[in-house]
Amino acid sequence: MSVRLLNVTSKLQKLTCTSKRIGYHPILAKIGYATRPTQKLLQPSALSSTNAICSKWNILKNPFHNGYSTAAKTTAPKTPVLTVLLEKIVGLHQNTGQLSFELCDKIITQLENNPTVYNQLLDGEQAHFLLRACGTQMPARPSTTRLELFQRLWSYMSQHAQLNASHYITWLHVLQHNRAPCTDFQKFLEEFNKLNTSNEYALSDIYAELLDTACEAGDMQQSTALLAEMRTHDFPLTERHFNALLSGHSRNHDLAGCRSVLDNMNAAGIIPSAETHSLMVCAYLENDVAAKASEVLNQFHGQFNATQVVRMLRSLLYVKAPQNEELIKQLVRELPRDFTEGTEVPIPLRHLCVELLHNGNLATVQAIIFNLPTPRFNENQSIDTFGVFLLQELFRTKNSAAEIIAVAKMLQDSNKNTRALHIATEIALRRNAESAIPFLQSLAEQEPLRPHYFWPLLLQSHEQSGEAGLLNVLKQMNALNVSCDRETIGLYVLPNLPLTLQQPEKAIKALDEAGAKPSLVLIELVMYLLLRQRFEAAHNLLELYPTKVQVEQLVPTLANATVNVRATKRYQQFAKLLSALAKKNENRKADWIGQLLLSMVQGQLRLRSDLRALQRFVDEISKFGLAISPAAANTIITTLEEQMNKDEQLSKLREALRKITDHNVMLLQSASTAGSNTGSTFVKHPRDMTLDELECHLVELEAKGMNTRGLLRRLLQLCVRDGRLERALEIKAKCDQLQVQVSAGMLASTLDLYIKVNDLPNAEKCLKRLQQEFPDFSLDEHKFIDYAALLVHHNQLEAATQLLQTRATTQRVNGGDYVIKNVWNFLTNVAQLAAKMPELEPERNLTREHFHFLQKLRYCNAHNSVLGPIVRERLLRGDIKGAVADFKKLAELYKHTPLQFELLSLLVRLSNGHETVVTQYGGVTGDEAQQLLSETSSAISKVHGALNMNSGLLLAFAESGTDNQLRRLLINPEFRINESLLMKNCEYLGEEGAVSTLLRLARGSRGFGRVIDEQNIYNMLLTHFAKANNCQAALDLYERLEADDDLKISQEFLRNLVQLLRVNNIEIPSRVALRAQIM
Repeated sequence: MSVRLLNVTSKLQKLTCTSKRIGYHPILAKIGYATRPTQKLLQPSALSSTNAICSKWNILKNPFHNGYSTAAKTTAPKTPVLTVLLEKIVGLHQNTGQLSFELCDKIITQLENNPTVYNQLLDGEQAHFLLRACGTQMPARPSTTRLELFQRLWSYMSQHAQLNASHYITWLHVLQHNRAPCTDFQKFLEEFNKLNTSNEYALSDIYAELLDTACEAGDMQQSTALLAEMRTHDFPLTERHFNALLSGHSRNHDLAGCRSVLDNMNAAGIIPSAETHSLMVCAYLENDVAAKASEVLNQFHGQFNATQVVRMLRSLLYVKAPQNEELIKQLVRELPRDFTEGTEVPIPLRHLCVELLHNGNLATVQAIIFNLPTPRFNENQSIDTFGVFLLQELFRTKNSAAEIIAVAKMLQDSNKNTRALHIATEIALRRNAESAIPFLQSLAEQEPLRPHYFWPLLLQSHEQSGEAGLLNVLKQMNALNVSCDRETIGLYVLPNLPLTLQQPEKAIKALDEAGAKPSLVLIELVMYLLLRQRFEAAHNLLELYPTKVQVEQLVPTLANATVNVRATKRYQQFAKLLSALAKKNENRKADWIGQLLLSMVQGQLRLRSDLRALQRFVDEISKFGLAISPAAANTIITTLEEQMNKDEQLSKLREALRKITDHNVMLLQSASTAGSNTGSTFVKHPRDMTLDELECHLVELEAKGMNTRGLLRRLLQLCVRDGRLERALEIKAKCDQLQVQVSAGMLASTLDLYIKVNDLPNAEKCLKRLQQEFPDFSLDEHKFIDYAALLVHHNQLEAATQLLQTRATTQRVNGGDYVIKNVWNFLTNVAQLAAKMPELEPERNLTREHFHFLQKLRYCNAHNSVLGPIVRERLLRGDIKGAVADFKKLAELYKHTPLQFELLSLLVRLSNGHETVVTQYGGVTGDEAQQLLSETSSAISKVHGALNMNSGLLLAFAESGTDNQLRRLLINPEFRINESLLMKNCEYLGEEGAVSTLLRLARGSRGFGRVIDEQNIYNMLLTHFAKANNCQAALDLYERLEADDDLKISQEFLRNLVQLLRVNNIEIPSRVALRAQIM
């Protein structure tokens, strides 16, 4: 049986805690069910002469669908009710192509009751979506109900001036779908023309739509009036108009009129198309002339598209005579192959079948479904999707169990859904567990049933019929050759038999008669009694039955029971029970008594501090001749000594434990180890291994010639994650050589690998394969951004933006700090690309444009790191003035100062006239650089304050200025800095290896201890080298400091240097040892 059926009671299965056994009575949630997501959709027509088929069946071309297919679901507690309902109904429409009447009714009711509150929440596209869907996407409801719901929504929109010209076109489409007339077309035209001010829709098309509506409803009088008005406007008659008249005569059962229309078409020189012939088939079908319909199908075989065939099949709704199965088979064969290929029935056909079922035409539905081609599944697809909607609708239409089972078996026998009976059983269990008995009986004829199938039935029977009902279910399980397991007995049977279990002996007999064997029930019943502190009853039950039990399984329950034993002083009764259990124990060498005492000592804090109570337990155990292992005795004493130290009572306990020690018994872990002579050890699952453990395990498996495929998959993923790219490529080559079956996670890791090694062709192939083979797999957002960055790196900026746009419209974007690094990488690549584009206008900043693009799609927000590439683009293009201008704008707009240190350092070099830098940035003069430095400093001060700005400026001069400039800053008493921020920045520079900058800062601050402690900087650098274990760099630093005659190296610095050298077993230079005073 499938995991899906197990999910019926997945929540109940988790209730394995002891509270469930004490008396908790869960009630199975009677949850609803929904049709699964499907593969194909049929595109509805717009204002065209023929109904076109969408090239991708699972995509609706209409804007109302695309606009809401990715509506982000909010979980905020104050989300308006209307928004929540709209999200639900859009999600349902995406999955099934249908709408729930109840949801639509609630939405419209909310709008009617709270127009002022909700009027702004329903935008035009949502309203258009609801209008169309209410009128055409509820096949389970009669046309009158659909039209009533549509009219209510139309009235609301009309009252609040939300209607436009496109809504009127939708109104006509809804009337056509439901074969309802437009009662006053003159009024319709008047209202429509007021809204069609921009002439978006041609008047000839509107008259054609009105003619279609009148003819679909069979109103030939209105059709004649419309044709007369069309003549006054000099509109020529086209094939579309003749086709509408064909439909009108067909609705009036006037086949002679239909033939007359065909004659008039020929006379007008219009050659009938496949659309016309399909309408003639509809006319023949609705007028019970099946032979003529078959003749037309034969004559024009293969010329019809999917929309036309579905319309012909829909004509079967209006046929009262018994259906001709051969004709239906002939119609189904006309469906295009790309329409019927898939793992589920296409949505248009599903709508039709639902409508047929609710009209009592089950035979017609079966003829359609079972003449569709058998679906082909690949190894990554679920095989239980085809026809599931049919089984669900059979339950909704209250068909008998025999009919549903027959349909399920037909789906199985035809290999369209080999698990159809399992699905039907699951649906029955969800809806009403008692109704599932016939399904379980049918399933039992095919395969052995498992106990958990009956869990919902056990709970529902107990709820409705009490303990007698539950025992009856056990008898039914026995009749179906289903044996209860311990989980069923412990979780679903015993907790629901409190009255029967008042007499445990009779309870076992009752359960035995119901099919539950005493050998299985006994240990669960003993556990049940222990949880209720019924020690005497448990003892009597054990004495009554000779069944052997695995007492080790009772140790946790017994340990919990000792809390009550200690409180009620029932030591002797408890020891008596332990003695009875010892006689029933299967494994006499297992030290379960020692394990029990250990559990008590380690798990009960109060017992560890109450040695007298523990002594009582041991004494009573000794009286019944029970023993423990030496290992258990030693562990107990060690645990107590850690808390009690030396205590007289502890000495007595040690002596008591020694008396009950037996070397022939072993703790459970020791017993299991001793029982194995192979010397094997437990091997962790690969998912729990570290990367190094996986490598060792791989060597071991390869040496033994064992299967390494699963291990290679895991190893590949971890190597990519940890950045071991060369090793990852080696593992990928091994996987290809062994033809390892790929999973979605493995493909995602492979894509990440190719991105990191800058291999665009392979990355493209990998992404395409992932999307084709695992269409439902959600690739990590940061990997999409990294792939887009790779495209930009290879000069494919447009493709990258299109990729990110598509991702944002198909899946929710989280963005935020999680992808800052990836967004920064993408924008940096854009900046580098922009620097290579000489044709780019000087005023444009390509990186800023793409930052706004990502921000609009919610991939990122303003952040210092993300804004850096905007300034970087200007620097790469050699535009220092533009860089400063952009920096000032960002500081003003976002209160961030990206590339602050780099920009200040660059301006200091320019103001000092560094030749290479001046040449690179277009010959900026010293005065211009000073002015730009002043502007930059001012912008930083406005954001961070003068003290913080001075700290950054000081580091910039230390990086790019001269020693005199640095000292002039420090000499100035008005130049104050944020010392903590400065030291934090120095630590960062030290980690980045900016040793020269920090040494210059230290030299410049010599004598200005009020500002910066010179020795602190040296010690900080040495600490950084020690963390990196870089002894050579530490010695180089010492030599540079020693070369400075004016500097006295501190003893703390020398001690730390010596310690670093000693740890690495490096000989300490004599001059260092001398200065550090080491003998």
